[in-house]
Amino acid sequence: MRWMIALAFFIHAAGACFADDWPQWLGRIATILLLKKVAPWTTPPKVLWRQPVGEGNSSPVVADGKVFVHAKVSGMDKEELSAFDAKSGKKLWDSQYPRAEFKSLYGNGPRATPTVSGNNLYSFGITGVLSCFDVANGRPIWQVDTIKDFHAPHLVFGASCSPLVDDNKVMVNVGAKEASVVAFDKTSAKSSGKVKTTAPVMPRRSFLARGKRGKLFSSPPKGYCLFRP
Repeated sequence: MRWMIALAFFIHAAGACFADDWPQWLGRIATILLLKKVAPWTTPPKVLWRQPVGEGNSSPVVADGKVFVHAKVSGMDKEELSAFDAKSGKKLWDSQYPRAEFKSLYGNGPRATPTVSGNNLYSFGITGVLSCFDVANGRPIWQVDTIKDFHAPHLVFGASCSPLVDDNKVMVNVGAKEASVVAFDKTSAKSSGKVKTTAPVMPRRSFLARGKRGKLFSSPPKGYCLFRP
């Protein structure tokens, strides 16, 4: 029920400002700020529509008139991405995939908010499965099991890093010993860079990620670790 209410109110808020999408965690430029001015509400928000969705702690995202939700499939070791029409609430598609068994006192659904970039939708499941889907129809494009491929540990709370897209790469905090932060080619899933231990200079752009034992500061596209407090 909490999931359904949150989705309904989010849609109302987004409906007032469709010109400014919310395609990823913290908004278009990851600052929690809208890029257009919205007048303050003078009355309580009206629910435009409701849709039941599965268990999860990730946020819905809005892009190009569609709302995307990442959730667990009820009663199954599967997760799904679903797309809804932002104005009517009509379900446009859903795409499911299997995952490893996961149980936690803090919920069993995905925690990471999906990211829309161009024609692709990226998700990072609670068991470390990174996926890419076609936003138009939900067709799976590629998928990587990061725990299996990089020998990452199974976290008590599950994988929670929302995918971050930068140019032609999508980055996630995998948390493996030799691959804490990994960058993947966003069209092919090919691993294109991992965090390394040293770097000679501070780059113009940088990527900040928090690890289990502290903080990592790595920089796209090379993936050098700049400092570790």
